[in-house]
Amino acid sequence: MGLEKGLDWLSLKEFYSWSAILFILSIVSIVLVLQLIYIFDPQISGANMALLIVVGICFSLISSFITFFVIVPRALKYYGCKTEFGNATVGNFVEFLKLLILNLVVVLFNWKQQKVLAIQVVSVAAILLVLITSGSIPSDIFNLTSYLQKLFGNPLFILAIISFSLAAMYSVLRYAYLPYVRFCESKSALGALDDALALSEGRTWQSLGMVFLLVISFMVLILVVALVIHGDYNAPIYIGMITASASAHVTVTGEAIGLPFYIIQSLLVVASTMTSIFAWASNYVTIKEIKVSTK
Repeated sequence: MGLEKGLDWLSLKEFYSWSAILFILSIVSIVLVLQLIYIFDPQISGANMALLIVVGICFSLISSFITFFVIVPRALKYYGCKTEFGNATVGNFVEFLKLLILNLVVVLFNWKQQKVLAIQVVSVAAILLVLITSGSIPSDIFNLTSYLQKLFGNPLFILAIISFSLAAMYSVLRYAYLPYVRFCESKSALGALDDALALSEGRTWQSLGMVFLLVISFMVLILVVALVIHGDYNAPIYIGMITASASAHVTVTGEAIGLPFYIIQSLLVVASTMTSIFAWASNYVTIKEIKVSTK
């Protein structure tokens, strides 16, 4: 059933309502990010900056909650899974926080896979060793720049960062089905870990391909939009941050692209998010059907 429905979900009106909410949250998040760009501006007080950061985190949590605990369960229901989740309630938000923390911990310190954990522990130890031997972190921006250049000029630091990042990415892919198992199989967050690991066994490259395709498509669309809005097709593009779930600050020839770009970007973020949700939900249901049929 997972693959048979294809893009039929585009005809469901309720998902456009949730998409509109995600769009509004994305716009607000972008405004907050643009404010945080001026973190070293002396005109912004420490209290105001702290407030911006807290508000930004709150909006990020709300957006993630709606994405994973409201839209994902409804997508699973669309593909035939029975789940008690899918409503914006206090109880579900608490469950969301539990799953979020567990997912973060198991990705950063994958105790379920000893070899991966060993790589992560050794990498963290190497990073700490470099930080300790590099002296205290300077408080002013000019010395901080020199400090960072010194860190990233250390081969051990670079190697440790790369190895830790690769291990974390591998863990992300291996536990990609964690929320789906939690929603459809009525298990606790901890109890869903082993099943999520089993579901992704032998499918790491498939998962990587799905992520790669979505992210690359999103980045290409963002670049095209930036060029079209600015109107200078020969201008160099500098991307500060582009991800499928966060804001992007793009400048063309040193000039910030304004509100039209950020509105279109938010629409692309929402479209990418919704496509990703249904792609993973469809894939999960298909894998479960294959496992049942081969028993």
